[in-house]
Amino acid sequence: MGSATSKNGYLSLTPDPEDDPKAQLKVGRVLYRIPVTAWPAIITTIFTVNMAPFPHSNISGDGFSFIMVPDASPPPLNSVGGFLGIMNTTAQGVFVGQLAVEFDTFKNSFTNDISDNHVGIDTTSITRPIAARNLPIKLASGKDIRIRIVYHAKVRKLIVAMANEEFRPMQTVAIQELKLSETVPKFVYVGFTASTGLYSGTHRILNWGFKSTHAGPIDSLNDHTRNITYQK
Repeated sequence: MGSATSKNGYLSLTPDPEDDPKAQLKVGRVLYRIPVTAWPAIITTIFTVNMAPFPHSNISGDGFSFIMVPDASPPPLNSVGGFLGIMNTTAQGVFVGQLAVEFDTFKNSFTNDISDNHVGIDTTSITRPIAARNLPIKLASGKDIRIRIVYHAKVRKLIVAMANEEFRPMQTVAIQELKLSETVPKFVYVGFTASTGLYSGTHRILNWGFKSTHAGPIDSLNDHTRNITYQK
């Protein structure tokens, strides 16, 4: 949806420079077409992303996020730039039943945008994330970055880890306590969203795996599993 396109071997969430030399104020979203179980569940998603500034620029905007949303709607209107296609000013502070793990490459003017290279966890506000951490890996480097996000209903923790060719093995960069059953509906759509503002950058998903395994009232797991795979 929006500016997202399927390219030769990857998904481009915002336009590549050869398709749009400016690519300003763009927003794109890709969702898996079938809802998946959000809780009670053990959720694991692993994907590879590549982001970079446009040619002749050293500033990249604005970043992308992994999202869980209640329906398959397009990105909200006016959700470009720092809103990362997640929400807009109207939705700020309003419970809409979504979760976003954002990977931000541009420092906006609002106070809690801590840097131009951080991970944030958003539920009802992008300007007031429930967590934000600076990253040891430069996001908009033009290099492939492997990211893993895990949520376990038993411990109610969301864990984000990442690695690239220099930063190995995969290391945890954020841990956040979260009760997913109070954050999103039982069934959600999962995928990615990205945006640009006055500065442009590429946001390419090279591969993606997702697994949601039902976690019952006991520690053993049953077979309610949804596997999604997008491979370069």
